[in-house]
Order: sequence, then structure tokens, then C-alpha cells
Amino acid sequence: MATVAHYEEAFAEVDCDLFEQVTTQRFRDRSGLADCDSFTRNAQGRAQALDSVVVDPVSAEGRGRAKIAALVHTTITSNREEDGEATEDP
Repeated sequence: MATVAHYEEAFAEVDCDLFEQVTTQRFRDRSGLADCDSFTRNAQGRAQALDSVVVDPVSAEGRGRAKIAALVHTTITSNREEDGEATEDP
């Protein structure tokens, strides 16, 4: 589950080094994020969308060693009201 959390953190922080640490080259090639420029372009938009969301991995089921989890259960909480205003208690 730490890998899933770091994967999400890489996107939220637009951190290409972390993204490369928690993914394989094969995964990056297949996802179209083979280099830092591609990752950064993709991650910037995602970081803005995730800015008001908290993603907490709860559990995961994997399919073999060194592969990303096939199924991840998460809790997603928004820190914004429907009108876009920030809230202290999601």
C-alpha cells in the first residue's frame, strides 16, 4: 500500500523522481509517461484536480511480485463544498 500512496503523492506533488521510483519502465512506457516531460504535463492537471481531495489507500490485492496492485480500495474525501468553497471538515 505504500507504493500506491507514493504513486498518488508523485502526481499530487508533480514529482517525477518519486514516480520513477515507484513504477517500472514497462509501466511508464505503456501508460504514455515514459519520460519526465510527459509525466509533468499529465501530473500538473491531475494535481490541480486532486488539490481538494484526500486519497487514503485502505487495502490492496496484488497479482504477483513487482506489479502494481490490481485492486485498491480507497477513501476519497473532498475538502470542498459543492459550490467550490473550502471546508475544514470534509
